[in-house]
Formats: sequence, structure tokens, C-alpha cells
Amino acid sequence: MDKLKVSNNFLHALFVLKSLLGAEFSKTTKSDTCFLSMAEYVLMKQVSETTSLTEIRNYLAISKAAVSQMLSSLEKRGYLIRKIDQANRRNLIVSLTPTGQSVLQEKDREVRKRFDKIIIQNRRSRYVGVHQTNLQNQRCHKSIH
Repeated sequence: MDKLKVSNNFLHALFVLKSLLGAEFSKTTKSDTCFLSMAEYVLMKQVSETTSLTEIRNYLAISKAAVSQMLSSLEKRGYLIRKIDQANRRNLIVSLTPTGQSVLQEKDREVRKRFDKIIIQNRRSRYVGVHQTNLQNQRCHKSIH
């Protein structure tokens, strides 16, 4: 396969995955205890792994203002806290509250379930597509003979 075709296939796969995840992620279920946007969810995942705002901003590839806005929103909902770093007062330390940790764990479970559902649906549609192609080939082969 040439590079252009691989590149186009990869781009298409990313687009489909983003569309599916976005559609699935924005759905709410009876078990949803809160609503988190995809960006807020990813930010909270990063906060659970690091306290560096620079690392979080670089990971999310968004502006400092956007990170600050999301942090403020999450802080108002009681999911995280920001403190001034006593070792270097120019830095903020961000950490999840117990409520934030609980919400993140619940959302992790929901994301895994939804991701598994997407994969299963994709496998089924591929199977159906392959099966239909095989049936068409068999019909075509029978009509020739």
C-alpha cells in the first residue's frame, strides 16, 4: 500500500473514531452522576497523573486560558482543588478531591463500556459486510455456471 493511501486510511479511521467517541461520550445514562465533556474528562485523567499545569496544557494541546477555564469549572463543582506551590509560589498544584476521584472512576467505567460497545458494533458491521460480499460472490459464481 502506498504512503498516501495509508495516510488517508489512517485519517479516516481517526475521524470515525472521534465521531463515534464524541457521539457516545456525550450521551448520558441513568448511571451518569454528572456530565463531563470529553475535554474535562481527559483533563481530570491528566490531573490524576500529574500536578503540572504545563504538562496538562501540553498534553491537551490547548491554551493556558482554556485549561484555566476548565479547571475553574471543575473546581466549582468540587472535583479538584488548586493550591499555590509553597516551594515555588509561581506554580499551582492541582489535585482531585475525593469527589473528583469518584466521578473520574465512574466515568472511566462508562467510557470503557461505551468503547467496548463501539468495538463490538464495528466488528459486527464488518462481519455483516464480509458475509454479504461472500453471498454476492456465491450468487455471482452460481449464475456463471
